Amino acid sequence: MLQKLRAQSNRWYIKALFVILVLSFCMWGIADIFFNYINMRPVATVDGRNISQEEFASRLQTMVNRAQEASKGQLKPEQIREMGIPQKILDSLIDQSLIATELKERRLIVSDAAVRNRIQKIPAFSNEQGQFDKRAFDYLLQNNHISEAQFIADVRGELQQQQLFGALISGLRLPKAYIDLLFQGFFEQRVFAVVTVPFQKMVVKETPKESDLQKFYKQHQEQFRLPEMRKITLLEVDPKLFESRVVVPLDKLQGEYERRKAEFEIAEKREIKQINAANENTAKKAVESLKKGRPMPAVARDVSADFKDLGLVTKQQLPDLVADRLFEAELGQVIGPVSTPFGFQIFLVSKIEPSFTKSFLEIRTQLESELKLQMANDQIYELKNKIEDALAGGATLAEIAKEHQLKIHSIDDVSKSGKDLNDKFILPEAGKADILDQAFSLPEGADSAVIETKEGASYVVHVDSVKASHVPPFAEIQDKVAKAWMQDQRFQLSAIVAEQLAKDARSVSELSRLALSRKLSIKMLDPLSRVDSEKDEKIHKQFTPNLITQMFELTFGKTALGVTPDRMNGGVQVVMLQKILPFNQKSLKDKRDQMEKKLAELAFQDASALYIKSLRNDAKISINQAVFNAMASRG
Repeated sequence: MLQKLRAQSNRWYIKALFVILVLSFCMWGIADIFFNYINMRPVATVDGRNISQEEFASRLQTMVNRAQEASKGQLKPEQIREMGIPQKILDSLIDQSLIATELKERRLIVSDAAVRNRIQKIPAFSNEQGQFDKRAFDYLLQNNHISEAQFIADVRGELQQQQLFGALISGLRLPKAYIDLLFQGFFEQRVFAVVTVPFQKMVVKETPKESDLQKFYKQHQEQFRLPEMRKITLLEVDPKLFESRVVVPLDKLQGEYERRKAEFEIAEKREIKQINAANENTAKKAVESLKKGRPMPAVARDVSADFKDLGLVTKQQLPDLVADRLFEAELGQVIGPVSTPFGFQIFLVSKIEPSFTKSFLEIRTQLESELKLQMANDQIYELKNKIEDALAGGATLAEIAKEHQLKIHSIDDVSKSGKDLNDKFILPEAGKADILDQAFSLPEGADSAVIETKEGASYVVHVDSVKASHVPPFAEIQDKVAKAWMQDQRFQLSAIVAEQLAKDARSVSELSRLALSRKLSIKMLDPLSRVDSEKDEKIHKQFTPNLITQMFELTFGKTALGVTPDRMNGGVQVVMLQKILPFNQKSLKDKRDQMEKKLAELAFQDASALYIKSLRNDAKISINQAVFNAMASRG
């Protein structure tokens, strides 16, 4: 057989057959191998250690979930990429790989006990008694989409990095004089004098000619540009309307009550009082006094221990260490002393509220409301399907609204900001962002699918017409141009007056005198520091950020000029430094200590970043751009 094949191998049809077989193999077999090979390739390699697609995808998904929760699900995949989240994840994984290698080479080890101690000291995981609460730990990890193993690994890594970087920068300290000077610059308070030259007080004597207005119109055309406007029709499915139509039969309410009876059981509560003693001997003395009938607060004072009234609590609110004992105890019984990480604790049960189940009459209104909502939602779900079918069949929103007794809204002109030509918001607040997204992504004459809002309402958007962004002809907006021209003239006059005041004034008293001569008032601001100016919203309503910066650069006798944030009803401001208040650093010791700590943290971060940069420079890092791009686009 082989000999026959060899004999025929030079024939043209045999060669053609082999070509077909090779092509077939390439199309099917090799394609599968190549596809699997792509899926197996790492996102990056750091000194021979691979960063797998699974590792990258897991971290990316966690960050995307957090970002979506923060934005209430408003982020789109392209926005996530624009924020640079995929690149930040990759950079973080590369840095972690470099640090892991460095830790291994330097043989830095963190014990399980150290990790456990670090986790148990995190305040977010503590209960009201300051003790580690495993339920809070599990809840917070679940809410942040982090597994317990991953969190423990992260804490271990953090402690290892503290060892590594802490040793490197243990001698790094900012000079005390530098910190004091910086602290004074932030917290030193200054008093400023402000004169505002209002636009509205300026008298424009000149009456503009039409030629003046046309010239102004040509020079400031973008000022009069109208945004793209769309006329839309909204079909609304209001859940409240359906709830009002629903009637829940009595037998269904009673059946629901029986089915969910366990939900309406109110757990037993106990009023617990507690003494926390420093040692066992003190605790035993306290127990003896309590058994003799002495009030717990008095006993705590007698033995110099801490007293705390925990109030009425359920069993689930107490630490596992004592929960069972306290809920098995009799009224007035003293429990303890109990050895805890926070000392020796003694408990007293001072009141018991037994568990009970709410009656049908007590819970009927709640059940009726819940069942109405459930039944209404079922009807709405069916209705949405009918609407989708009707739209696919070519029905208009008016026809659908009439058939199902739904509300319909006609909106003549709306911009992408949700405002009309008079700069007023005109869309329903519920689902405004989703409505605008559909209204400005659909072509003229198109219908959206049924969009659901987080508030419960649903809409179908129909785009009736589209008006492109444009500058209206002068004849159409001549009145608006005249108003703008007048406002510009007033602005210029205000600026002239303000500049003259700034030029002539050499002191606050002189500025005050000059202002009064022009029938303008001068205002003294309350003492203000740089820190205050960043946090105080009132200041930002009165002054622009640029003027605030200039104010803190002023020396005595100098002025700063600015325009109020309100460009229509405000004016041009002249600011002078009146005085600098004596600085008492001792009265701000806590804030000074916080700042020193923050500066130390920033120094630590900077030094760590420089160290990691040096590790990057010495490492062999290879990024598979094709794999990274593919995974980033999926994220």
